Amino acid sequence: MINEFAADTPGVVHVVLLAVDGLALAASDGYDRDQVDKTAATAGSLMSIAHAISREYGAGRPEILTFRTPSLHFLFMHVADLAGLAVVADRTSNLSVVGHQMQRLVTAVGARLNPDARPTPVPRPAAPSTN
Repeated sequence: MINEFAADTPGVVHVVLLAVDGLALAASDGYDRDQVDKTAATAGSLMSIAHAISREYGAGRPEILTFRTPSLHFLFMHVADLAGLAVVADRTSNLSVVGHQMQRLVTAVGARLNPDARPTPVPRPAAPSTN
């Protein structure tokens, strides 16, 4: 899903799915593990800050966090309560399209990460008593 999103969304350079603690869960191809880990850690920190300031002002959960540099856009979005999505896009990208595609990916991935959406495991039989 991550690689398809990166390949099919015009302007997207890199994608990282991260846990809320900033650890990388998955990433698009083409970047080394060190860069993926740094991106995930930074994204986790920024998303935590955005969440804290939103909570301080009673503004609700942040929908999307974005900033840009002279050459790139950086976009971050929560996935369920357990993860986040970090996207790096070039400056020629249409952010409306990228944001829409991010929301679609978040919806698809979030359903898989939400523990309530998973089937209840079958309990193991009790061990025989040794009495």
